[in-house]
Formats: sequence, structure tokens, C-alpha cells
Amino acid sequence: MNCLVSGANFLLKTISHEAFTHVKGQKTFVQIDQNDLFPYLLVNIGSGVSIIKVDGDGKYERVRGANVGGGTYCGLGMLLTKCKSFDELLELSQRGDNTEIDMLVKDIYGGDYSKIGLPANTIASSFGKPVSENKELDDYRPEDISLSLLRTVSYNVGQIAYLNALRLELKSIFFGGFFIRGHAYHGHHLLCC
Repeated sequence: MNCLVSGANFLLKTISHEAFTHVKGQKTFVQIDQNDLFPYLLVNIGSGVSIIKVDGDGKYERVRGANVGGGTYCGLGMLLTKCKSFDELLELSQRGDNTEIDMLVKDIYGGDYSKIGLPANTIASSFGKPVSENKELDDYRPEDISLSLLRTVSYNVGQIAYLNALRLELKSIFFGGFFIRGHAYHGHHLLCC
């Protein structure tokens, strides 16, 4: 864990285009103010998830973890789609339509549920549509399954990260790990939760 935190601190302090955000599909690089970097939350997404509060160089504490991470996406994805690799699953998800698998607010209420501020296209239940449909696994497209699963895992990780940042009163969250390495496409999903 020391290497992970030291590496993150080094990259955030020295590489100008290391940190970025995704808003509505647009990747925007964020300049890091070294005088205002700490404390921050580091969310390392590998097979599982480690959530680390970083207070400075050599000062950190693992505050939470989660068993639903990249291993969950890859394992379930391979079982459900017959894909043979993590990268194949991610490629497949880019052609998917999760609304064929996920139950949306509009599927329940016929549109927005404005009384509580829920837009029609908000996911109400990941993988919720098959519950009310009389279909077999082969009736669903692997692309749609892969995207639904990607969003399920990403939203879960994003929510856990956000809630821990609130709990610890931290204003910055940085995501890293094998799950998002070189795949900016699904970094967007972490920020949509």
C-alpha cells in the first residue's frame, strides 16, 4: 500500500495531465494545487476496492474496502457473456445499451418522478428488467449485459467512494488501479453515480 500511495502522490505532484474528470462524456484535465492536495481519498480498484485516506507523504490510512470491484466485473462478465478477457468485456460494453437490462425510473413511473427529483433515465434497478420479462440469458445481447454490469460495479464503487469522502469530510477523490488503467471510457461511469 505504501508504494500505491507514494506513487499516487508522486504522479499528482509531478505530472500535469495525470488527474482528470469526466462530465457528460468529456474528459477534462484538472490542475492539482500542490498546496491544497492533502487530504484526499484514493480509491484503488483492482480485483476488489481499497479506500485510502491520504493526509500527506507517508501519512495514510486504509479506511474501507469493498469486495465488488474489477474481479466482480470480469468474473460475472465472463460467465454471462462468454468473453475471455477483461479488455474484451470493456470493448463489448462500448456497443451496449444498458436500458435493455436495467430497470429505469421511467419503466416504473412512465417518466420522471419529479416529486423526488428522479429523471426518467435514472437506473432504478441494475439488471432489473429480466425480473419481469420471460426471457432466457441467450435472449439478451452480451453487449448490453457487459454495459449493465460495468455500470453496476462502477456506480457501486463511486457511491462507496462518495459516501466515504462525505464521512471523512474530504473534497477530493482520486481513482486508480487496474480496473481503470488506460480505459477512460469507463472512468465516466464512476463519476455518473
